[in-house]
Amino acid sequence: RALIASFPEGRSNRQVWHAVARLAAACVLGNAPAARDAVHGPEGIAKLLATALLDDGSWYEGENYHQFAHRGFWYAFRMAERGGIELAPPLVARFRRGYGVPFRVALPDWTLPARRDSQYAVSLRQWRWAEWCELGIADDAGRSLRRALADLYAVGDPPLPHGTGRWRATGESERNEPASALSRADLGWKSLLFARPELATADPSTDQRSELLAAQGYAILRRDAGRIYAALDFGGGGGGHGHPDRLNVILQDGDARWLDDPGTGTYVERTLHWYRSTLAHAAPLVDGRSQPRGAGALLAFDPGRDGPDAIETKLPRSASVAATTALGDVRFARALVATDAYVVDQLTWEADRIATVDLPFPVDGTLDGVARWTPFEPGGAGGLEDGFDFLHDAEAVAAGADRCRISLDARGATGARASLWLASPGATLWRAVGPGPPGVGQRRFHAVRMQGSRGVVTAVWDLRGTVAGVHADAGVVTVTLANGTVDRHVVVSALDADRVRGEASDDDATSDARPSAPVDLAARLSATWTTFEIGAGQYLRSESSWEDAGAPAATVRLRVVGDRLELDLDVRLGRPPAFAPTGAFNPLDNERADVNSDGLQLLIAPATAPEHLASWLLVPERPAPTVRITPTSPADGSARALTASWRERDDGWTIRCAYPLGDLAGTVVALDLAVNEQPPGRERRRGQLVLGRPDGAFVYLRGDRMSAARALRFRLPPPEPVA
Repeated sequence: RALIASFPEGRSNRQVWHAVARLAAACVLGNAPAARDAVHGPEGIAKLLATALLDDGSWYEGENYHQFAHRGFWYAFRMAERGGIELAPPLVARFRRGYGVPFRVALPDWTLPARRDSQYAVSLRQWRWAEWCELGIADDAGRSLRRALADLYAVGDPPLPHGTGRWRATGESERNEPASALSRADLGWKSLLFARPELATADPSTDQRSELLAAQGYAILRRDAGRIYAALDFGGGGGGHGHPDRLNVILQDGDARWLDDPGTGTYVERTLHWYRSTLAHAAPLVDGRSQPRGAGALLAFDPGRDGPDAIETKLPRSASVAATTALGDVRFARALVATDAYVVDQLTWEADRIATVDLPFPVDGTLDGVARWTPFEPGGAGGLEDGFDFLHDAEAVAAGADRCRISLDARGATGARASLWLASPGATLWRAVGPGPPGVGQRRFHAVRMQGSRGVVTAVWDLRGTVAGVHADAGVVTVTLANGTVDRHVVVSALDADRVRGEASDDDATSDARPSAPVDLAARLSATWTTFEIGAGQYLRSESSWEDAGAPAATVRLRVVGDRLELDLDVRLGRPPAFAPTGAFNPLDNERADVNSDGLQLLIAPATAPEHLASWLLVPERPAPTVRITPTSPADGSARALTASWRERDDGWTIRCAYPLGDLAGTVVALDLAVNEQPPGRERRRGQLVLGRPDGAFVYLRGDRMSAARALRFRLPPPEPVA
């Protein structure tokens, strides 16, 4: 045990198993202090759960390492339970969310996306994932696992010739096997001991929904009953196993892989450096260099919906996502809109200098409307992991700057066909041959190159042969269909996108963007919610970190109904709420007593006149649903009848507010909120969750004061016409 402890590996998947081994040895030796240290010590299980297993349940290094780390946590939880060692409820909930992550991100052919240092095209139809579903169901980790398990047991693949052999094996395994038919007889000893006696029942279905893993930085749009899969990867680097691929796009239609993340082959071949280059991904790079380390930020996420409650607007039924990042001094935003027939992909960028930006599309095909290709030298900065050294047979289109729309007809390995419409005024289209995904060999890919201080690349993937034309102008992408239908999409601009911070959620969100620059959301803010998740990245701390505060989180939902703005806030504290009583006195300073209470601060202001803000301090009162509302600004807007009601939950509270818009309807507004958090036993609040940009600030000396400068901006829909 001491020998293992002498080799700490920090925030690593291997460290999970180091801590598990120390815990197991301590239990065998009857050493209770050592067991507690393996769980709660500086290199222990609790720290890894709080820092490396993210709030959305995913392991920070990506899918290839997720189950390996999560299996280690499973052993730790079993031994901790037997040893009477408790873990904080938020960490337990995070662990349980982790069971479903592989199935939430699964591609339409039930393989895992090969993000970061992942093996390529790993199938989920293996015994180890069926066993994982069984253990998750036994752990009450969610109903979605029942559907996933039903699908795994219903699959029509042939069984392995000699079976899995798991009935006679006790060791762990990360070996990947071909997809196969499965039953409980194919699983190992853990299922025999821990799975529920009765097989979980559910209808198998591949009709999966759009998903957002906000902490991981991975948003998936699923359309056409899950057959179309368009994902935007905007997250951080993933440690030493990460790839420089912020704003990478993955696009798959059934078995056809159009934009594919190649993952990583063997660590001992030179091609490892290609797979770790930006050029190997459908992600932007600047001046021929792979991206620097960093993370992007989500602007908006709309999972879309079908059925009678679907949004009926000028847009087709769709799902959308937008995110932003900065690569050095160049700022980018990328937005996807997915329908049941096509996918819109737009990248916008700007800089304070002349820059060279490349956007690869790792797909081959035949170009229409192009005179001829000429030899081309793509250059590159010269770094081994910039990727350009791996290219050969490069050539470019010999055409003028008026080449704005090009149709790319591509045929996939499955025989599927698609057309890619490109619109990028003044850009150069080039192509070259380089390494394909592991085991595929060399293949040709295309890229768009732009030079200047700003630019836009618009791509529309026609996956059903229904697109007759594409036009992109002034932030509006117009898609003309063969049946005469015209769809117009408003896409977020990259301007000011670098100042955006925060996350959004996967629950009933509906918006085109979450930028700090105004974006027209009038077609989207109706009676449907726009949803954001706020957590670690949106926490203004006091002396306690977000983790030490119990990892508080909240879901914020906004919508416009008639002439009022509605806000729904669900606060999760991991404890019952504690509210200051009416008439409470603050003996500590000259701030209102309600500041030092669980509660809400709210701000709304015209974007053109932020000094005319209206703000309030809200504290729920028992019994529900009464809320004490105190205006905290002199603006006339505070006098409007803000109303609120609340209800209690075991680990927090929920509040619903409504605000009459009046002359704000149809304008751009700055909106922010702050969730005050003060557990029993403290004299002052501990921290704040905020919707806007925290900018690394602390809560000290802020009182109930809020600034419109840190708020998010939204364009409200115009007032409804009077009949």
